[in-house]
Amino acid sequence: MSNFFVTSDKRRIFGLDLLRVLAIFIVIHSHGSHYLASTFLAGMADWRLPQGTDMFFVLSGFLIGSSVLSMAEENEKHQFVTSSLRLYLKMALRILPNYWVLLAVNYILVYSHVIPGDLTAMPMWRFASLTQNLVSPFYDFFWESWTLPIQWWFYILLPIGMLLIPRRRVKQLTPLLVLLVVAFALGFRISVADKATNSFWWDVWIRKTVASRCDCVWIGVVVAWVKRYYPVFWRRCRWWSLALGVILITVCCSVTRVIGSAYANVVYPTFSAVSICLLFPILDSWNECHGFFGKAVAAISLLSYALFLSNLMVSQVIDGQFSTFAETHGIMAYFLFWFVAFAFAFVIYYCIERWAMRLRNKI
Repeated sequence: MSNFFVTSDKRRIFGLDLLRVLAIFIVIHSHGSHYLASTFLAGMADWRLPQGTDMFFVLSGFLIGSSVLSMAEENEKHQFVTSSLRLYLKMALRILPNYWVLLAVNYILVYSHVIPGDLTAMPMWRFASLTQNLVSPFYDFFWESWTLPIQWWFYILLPIGMLLIPRRRVKQLTPLLVLLVVAFALGFRISVADKATNSFWWDVWIRKTVASRCDCVWIGVVVAWVKRYYPVFWRRCRWWSLALGVILITVCCSVTRVIGSAYANVVYPTFSAVSICLLFPILDSWNECHGFFGKAVAAISLLSYALFLSNLMVSQVIDGQFSTFAETHGIMAYFLFWFVAFAFAFVIYYCIERWAMRLRNKI
């Protein structure tokens, strides 16, 4: 397995890999659950699960936040700038090769009428530059790309924000920086709440714009901040934090989001991220898992980015080109979707991402 999978992490944390796997399984299931609607497994299509994308957001904030906090406090400003530029390059190699390739593949498939989409609604340079949903939504093309600008601009802006904080005040002022971002996101959601007139417009305006969802990634920085500056509390709180996190996630999944309500339009996105944050002390302490299960989780975790970018496209191909089969053999279509999604993601990983990660490890 080590011959196929390349990682820059010499010490992987099993608990965080497990969260990544859970997140991508939720995302894949949500994109394939419609195949089960007319089968005896129809109940699975109605599962109320946490948001897999929110798990990815908080995880990104925690991991990058940990690195940037360390860089900001342990380096002089000129050294911090150099380290930040190196971080930018590493993140570009992590994100952009897969993203640009899948952008091109989606373009070709839409242009060839293999999958539905509108190539004229927004210039392709907006997608290529990860600016397609900064303060207004996009739709009808490469739907799954909505999360990448949220993470990308976090990677850009966090070091800039930390650069403005005096080195000796990093501990005191980092929570204030995050609070400002959260306040901005809440204010933006309030300002566009009138545009969320139904579930579609709620989805694209509230759930899928950078300005609306930036707080979810930045909240992960607070988790990294607690771990760095309060390590004893971090270790001692893990079990009650897990219990509280499970309770809040259950509430988050159970409470109906009424379109137009303050809860759905303003509170829910932040509440979802906070509930997931509470899982991190226990997950971060789960360092290893030996045997097949541990290796499988690590492997799927490494495939998760390619899986995320490609699984909806696979579903669209099945729906568009094999619609009769999908309608008459729903369960088979569901498992075929999973199989093809994993197979395609492995090809992307092996041909593109593995090369980029090897190059990244040399930086």
